[in-house]
Order: sequence, then structure tokens, then C-alpha cells
Amino acid sequence: MSDTPLTKYLKLLRKEHGYTQDDIAKKIGTSRANYGHYETGRLTPSNDVLYKISVIYDIPLTKLVKLSGVYNEPVGFSIESLFKEDAATPDLDKLYSDFLQKCVNMSKEELIKWFTTNDQELVFYYHMLSERDKRLVMYFLKLLILNKDSSNKKKK
Repeated sequence: MSDTPLTKYLKLLRKEHGYTQDDIAKKIGTSRANYGHYETGRLTPSNDVLYKISVIYDIPLTKLVKLSGVYNEPVGFSIESLFKEDAATPDLDKLYSDFLQKCVNMSKEELIKWFTTNDQELVFYYHMLSERDKRLVMYFLKLLILNKDSSNKKKK
């Protein structure tokens, strides 16, 4: 069994929407056990299953496909790739994986406690942005974190 970004994301989505594994299994046309294996990494969902999940949660299929991929080689990155739906680099994917690791096992109450007034304000303003500007904000926030991590490592 393998804990991957996709397995964590599937679990996070299901919990966030208040579904059981059985609910999602019925919606995608499989058994609860099969769906459970998708969340544990025992089975990898087919493209058809990923598509059905993307429709259920109204999320881009490219996001699920990206999370199901394994990055063995560094991916080239350019500023132009920010404006593509599936922009990715290994470092940014690691940050996203860390986010999923932190949040996937939190209860709704824990997430609410973790979500401060400043967080709420940030989300409020974020949702007022265009999709292009949202991608830029996310990219720059991730760069700030990566630079901070890099600076801390150099100081040690």
C-alpha cells in the first residue's frame, strides 16, 4: 500500500464533501472495497474512474491525473507554464503533497481551529481574483515558502 498525493486527495475530497467510501463507490460504479483500495494506494484508478471523480467533485481531471503521476525526472519550468491548468514542478508538487499530508487527517473541527481570521480574510480576497491571478498568487506563495526553506537550510 502506498500513501500518495492522489490517495490523500481522494480521502480529503470525500471527507470534505461528507461522503462515505460506499457513496463514492456507487457514484463511480464500483464496489466499496475497490474504492477503498484507491484511497489506500492498493489500486490505481483508471482514467475513466478519475474522470468520474472529477465530475463528482467538480475539479479538473488534469489535477487528478497529475496527482496520480510519479515524478522521477525534474520537470522544466517557465513562467508561461503558470498559465496552464496543470503547471507543475517537483518542488511545488512536494509543497502540495505536504499540504495534503497536513490536512487529510484533520477533522472539520480541527480545520476550523487551524483556519484563523487572517486565513479567512486571505481566502475572501483570493476568491475575488481572476483565475489567472489566483494561479499567480499560489505560485508566488509557494515560491516564498521554497525560498524560506532554502534560506533556513543554508543557515544551518
